[in-house]
Order: sequence, then C-alpha cells, then structure tokens
Amino acid sequence: MLTSFLFLCYNRENAARRQGRSWTFLEELKPGRYRHFKGGEYRVIGVATHSETMEKMVVYAPLYNDSGLWVRPLSMFLETVEREGKTFPRFTYIGE
Repeated sequence: MLTSFLFLCYNRENAARRQGRSWTFLEELKPGRYRHFKGGEYRVIGVATHSETMEKMVVYAPLYNDSGLWVRPLSMFLETVEREGKTFPRFTYIGE
C-alpha cells in the first residue's frame, strides 16, 4: 500500500514537471520518524492536500503496529498540547 502511494506521488510530480508546474508534496514537513507526546513512534510519509478543502494533511503510519496509513491536519500535527500543566509539541522529529 505504501509503495503504491509513493509511486502515485512520484508520477504526479513528474507529470507536473513535464507541464512546467511545480508539485511540492513534501515541502511543509520533513519526512521521517516522529514521537507522539504520549510515546508512540510514527513514520511521516509527507504532506498531502485534501482535494475538497485544500487543507494540508500529514500522511503517516505507526511504527508500533501495522494499522496502515493515517492522515491528520498539518495544523494539528504541528500544534502543542497541554498535559498536567505542561506544554508539549504533539509530535517531535526524532530522525530519518
């Protein structure tokens, strides 16, 4: 499933280049491993655009199980959360 998704992105980017357009799928957030503030680790594939609302969505998959790909609004992915009186980033980049 992930391979098909990445192949689709690669093909769209190449088609856009042939037409003289820029198709920047991964520019808003660095792909790689992220830790959720509750401790789970995830692989971020990149950022996609919702076809109806044009909202930026993070495409990611948990590394602790095989539950497939998930999406979350970029704004929510990057926000901070408060827990027990302390503020944390919802996700923290931990490497490639």
